Amino acid sequence: MRLLVVEDEPELASLMRDALQRSGFIVDLAPELARADDQIAAFRYDTVIVDIALPHGDWLSLLQRLQLRMPTLPVLVLTEFDGLDDHVTGLGSVAADYVVKPFHMPELIARVRALLRQPRGGAR
Repeated sequence: MRLLVVEDEPELASLMRDALQRSGFIVDLAPELARADDQIAAFRYDTVIVDIALPHGDWLSLLQRLQLRMPTLPVLVLTEFDGLDDHVTGLGSVAADYVVKPFHMPELIARVRALLRQPRGGAR
Protein backbone atom coordinates (compact mmCIF):
# COMPACT_ATOMS: atom_id res chain seq x y z
CA MET A 1 0.00 0.00 0.00
CA ARG A 2 1.34 3.39 -0.99
CA LEU A 3 0.66 6.50 1.08
CA LEU A 4 1.33 10.18 0.50
CA VAL A 5 2.06 12.29 3.58
CA VAL A 6 1.64 16.04 2.98
CA GLU A 7 3.37 17.65 5.97
CA ASP A 8 5.62 20.72 6.05
CA GLU A 9 7.34 20.01 9.39
CA PRO A 10 10.39 17.93 8.33
CA GLU A 11 10.89 16.19 11.67
CA LEU A 12 7.25 15.15 12.00
CA ALA A 13 7.12 14.08 8.34
CA SER A 14 10.19 11.88 8.85
CA LEU A 15 8.78 10.36 12.05
CA MET A 16 5.51 9.58 10.27
CA ARG A 17 7.30 8.11 7.25
CA ASP A 18 9.50 5.91 9.43
CA ALA A 19 6.60 4.64 11.58
CA LEU A 20 4.40 3.94 8.56
CA GLN A 21 7.23 2.20 6.71
CA ARG A 22 7.91 -0.02 9.74
CA SER A 23 4.22 -0.95 9.52
CA GLY A 24 4.67 -2.13 5.95
CA PHE A 25 3.58 0.91 3.92
CA ILE A 26 5.40 2.60 1.07
CA VAL A 27 5.47 6.28 1.97
CA ASP A 28 6.13 9.37 -0.12
CA LEU A 29 6.50 12.81 1.43
CA ALA A 30 5.35 16.16 0.09
CA PRO A 31 6.28 19.25 2.12
CA GLU A 32 3.85 21.51 0.26
CA LEU A 33 0.66 21.36 -1.77
CA ALA A 34 2.30 21.96 -5.16
CA ARG A 35 4.57 18.96 -4.60
CA ALA A 36 1.55 16.93 -3.45
CA ASP A 37 -0.26 17.73 -6.70
CA ASP A 38 2.79 16.59 -8.70
CA GLN A 39 3.07 13.34 -6.77
CA ILE A 40 -0.64 12.61 -7.01
CA ALA A 41 -0.38 13.02 -10.79
CA ALA A 42 2.64 10.69 -10.94
CA PHE A 43 1.64 7.87 -8.56
CA ARG A 44 -1.40 5.89 -7.47
CA TYR A 45 -1.95 6.27 -3.74
CA ASP A 46 -4.09 4.14 -1.46
CA THR A 47 -4.41 6.91 1.13
CA VAL A 48 -3.34 10.54 1.47
CA ILE A 49 -2.52 12.10 4.84
CA VAL A 50 -2.57 15.91 4.73
CA ASP A 51 -1.81 18.56 7.33
CA ILE A 52 -4.46 21.25 7.03
CA ALA A 53 -2.16 23.94 8.43
CA LEU A 54 0.28 24.08 5.53
CA PRO A 55 1.78 27.54 4.96
CA HIS A 56 1.56 27.66 1.15
CA GLY A 57 -1.70 26.90 -0.60
CA ASP A 58 -5.22 25.89 0.20
CA TRP A 59 -5.59 22.40 1.67
CA LEU A 60 -9.33 22.40 1.00
CA SER A 61 -8.78 22.91 -2.74
CA LEU A 62 -6.30 20.00 -2.70
CA LEU A 63 -8.95 17.77 -1.14
CA GLN A 64 -11.51 18.92 -3.70
CA ARG A 65 -9.09 18.16 -6.56
CA LEU A 66 -8.44 14.75 -5.04
CA GLN A 67 -12.15 14.05 -4.85
CA LEU A 68 -12.56 14.93 -8.53
CA ARG A 69 -9.60 12.80 -9.65
CA MET A 70 -10.08 9.86 -7.28
CA PRO A 71 -13.47 10.01 -5.58
CA THR A 72 -12.92 6.85 -3.54
CA LEU A 73 -9.43 7.75 -2.26
CA PRO A 74 -9.53 7.95 1.55
CA VAL A 75 -7.98 11.11 2.97
CA LEU A 76 -6.87 11.54 6.57
CA VAL A 77 -6.36 15.12 7.72
CA LEU A 78 -3.99 16.23 10.46
CA THR A 79 -5.16 19.23 12.44
CA GLU A 80 -3.99 21.27 15.39
CA PHE A 81 -7.55 22.44 15.97
CA ASP A 82 -9.64 20.42 18.36
CA GLY A 83 -12.95 22.30 18.24
CA LEU A 84 -16.18 20.73 17.03
CA ASP A 85 -16.50 23.24 14.17
CA ASP A 86 -13.01 22.36 12.97
CA HIS A 87 -13.85 18.64 12.96
CA VAL A 88 -17.09 19.20 11.08
CA THR A 89 -15.28 21.34 8.49
CA GLY A 90 -12.55 18.74 8.04
CA LEU A 91 -14.87 15.78 7.70
CA GLY A 92 -17.33 17.70 5.56
CA SER A 93 -14.55 18.68 3.18
CA VAL A 94 -14.13 15.16 1.71
CA ALA A 95 -11.77 13.92 4.40
CA ALA A 96 -12.61 10.43 5.62
CA ASP A 97 -11.06 10.93 9.05
CA TYR A 98 -8.84 13.27 11.05
CA VAL A 99 -6.19 13.12 13.75
CA VAL A 100 -5.54 15.99 16.16
CA LYS A 101 -1.92 17.05 16.73
CA PRO A 102 -0.09 16.09 18.80
CA PHE A 103 -0.86 12.44 18.22
CA HIS A 104 0.75 9.08 18.91
CA MET A 105 2.05 7.12 15.94
CA PRO A 106 0.11 3.94 16.85
CA GLU A 107 -3.12 5.97 16.59
CA LEU A 108 -2.13 7.32 13.17
CA ILE A 109 -1.28 3.83 11.93
CA ALA A 110 -4.53 2.39 13.30
CA ARG A 111 -6.57 5.11 11.58
CA VAL A 112 -4.78 4.54 8.27
CA ARG A 113 -5.44 0.81 8.50
CA ALA A 114 -9.09 1.46 9.33
CA LEU A 115 -9.44 3.71 6.27
CA LEU A 116 -7.88 1.07 4.07
CA ARG A 117 -10.33 -1.57 5.32
CA GLN A 118 -13.35 0.51 4.33
CA PRO A 119 -15.07 -0.31 1.03
CA ARG A 120 -14.19 2.11 -1.74
CA GLY A 121 -17.16 1.77 -4.05
CA GLY A 122 -19.36 4.71 -3.11
CA ALA A 123 -19.19 8.31 -2.15
CA ARG A 124 -17.70 9.20 1.20
